[in-house]
Order: sequence, then C-alpha cells, then structure tokens
Amino acid sequence: MIKKLKKVKKIRNVVASSLAVLTVFSLNNVASAKWTQGYDGVSSYYTTAKCVYGDRAGAQYVQKLHDGLVGNNVADNGVIYTDNYAWESDFGTFADSKQFFAFAGHGLGYLAFSNGSGAASHFYTLNSSSKYHVTETDGAANAQWDEIRWGDGSMRWATMYQCNFLRNGGQSTNETKIWNMFQGLHLMMGFASIMYLDSREAGWYAARIGAGWTIKDSYFDAASQYQPQLPYSSTDPDGKVIARVKGYSTKGNDKWDSSTTAAPSYSSTNASSFSTWDRVITINP
Repeated sequence: MIKKLKKVKKIRNVVASSLAVLTVFSLNNVASAKWTQGYDGVSSYYTTAKCVYGDRAGAQYVQKLHDGLVGNNVADNGVIYTDNYAWESDFGTFADSKQFFAFAGHGLGYLAFSNGSGAASHFYTLNSSSKYHVTETDGAANAQWDEIRWGDGSMRWATMYQCNFLRNGGQSTNETKIWNMFQGLHLMMGFASIMYLDSREAGWYAARIGAGWTIKDSYFDAASQYQPQLPYSSTDPDGKVIARVKGYSTKGNDKWDSSTTAAPSYSSTNASSFSTWDRVITINP
C-alpha cells in the first residue's frame, strides 16, 4: 500500500541538482523554469529477485529519459530510483512532488489481481532495498490504480512505460478507476496493450519534446519508432501495440513550457472534459 510519508533510504543511482532549484512562474502561469523530474526504473527483476517476468531495461529507460530532457534543456537534474531502490511507496509523495514523473518496468494488467484495485506498476522490492516479493502480486510490490492519486502536488505529466497500465478491457468501472488517478494531472502517457521495452525509445521521446513537439505527439512518435520490434506472437491484442494518452482535453497540446497550473480533478460531473488519444501500431506476422 502506498503511504504518503517521508521515506528514508540509502540512495543509489540518484541524480540531483547541486543547488536547490526555485521554480518561478510567470503571471499567466506558463512555466518560466525547467521541469522538476523524478523516476522509478526497474531492470533486475529476475537477476535480483527471481521474478517470473524476467529482466527488462526499465532502469536504462528512465536514465536515458532523464538525461535526454536535461540535455535538451527541458528539465533540471532530477532524482532517479532504480532496482532495489525503486519502491512502490515512491508513487506517493515523491512522485507527486515532481512536475514530470516516469516509471519503466513490468506492468501487470487488472486481471492479474483479485482485489479489484486495477492494473499496476510492478516492482520486485517490498518498500525495502533488501526485501523482495514472494509472489508477483504482493501488495507492496505493486502500485495499483486505486492507490494512485496524482496532481494534488506538483505532478502534471506522467509516463508509464509498461504493459497494460491504461487498458480498461472495455469496462466502465475500470475506466473510472483510471480517471480517478487524475487529481490535477494534465496527461498520462502509457499503453493499453502489451508493449516492447526498449530504452532507446526514451531518447527519441526526449528529443521530440526538446524540439518543441507536444508531449503527446512526442510519446506517440517514439512509440512508432520502437514498438514495431514486438514479435507478433507476443502481441495482445493480436497484431497491435496501443500507445495511449489520457488527460484533460484542453491539455492535449501541452508542450514542455506549457502552464503548470493544475488541471481540474476528475469527477463524474466533469467527465466529458477528459479525453483519450490512441496511436495504434500494427505488428505484422
């Protein structure tokens, strides 16, 4: 369970500014300083914890995304937690304190769980650098939809580079659970299918953002470049990778220097003000 408490832990693979950064906003609430950014990336699932899902290049992805945004003058140096130091509890206060946050690693779809709390970002740690999951569905190893509420703090843009995080299975209850995560968040980038994790995709994504593309189109273009590597036999749904962006409708054209004012929180009364955008990538047999 995610707890919004200050976390004390030994930090490895952390990149942080040597000086505190004061974020200043102009009178029209357009960002006049670079993004603050934070990351969780997991690679050594099997190597460290014998996770049945195997190793992936999640740590490498978040490092490349961080470095790309810094290199393109979009963001200041941020904080990166990887492998043993990436915890489910990071999705509370830590994540929501950053304007831009990304997770990269395994994703478990909503059908993997019997608790009805939705899909999850999967870790092998149990909120500890030395305790690992016994079963892949351990609560402390999975940040599920019902536990995530982003935007009440600083977060405006989230990237969930994993399988199935934005897949609702055609169920309205799942769709509502996804939207309930939006509590000031502008946009969430993710996938509504099985996807292919290639850390190089991060560099393409960052370069497009730095070139002035919208965040949404930057994400879609990067996915179009690298997702065709997924073998047809691994696709679900068959023959497709579905890159998906969800968010407040008027934020669909956000760029790196767009307003950082919180979007309205999702509710049943303003549901029509939120939109879903898809890029369907065909995978040939």
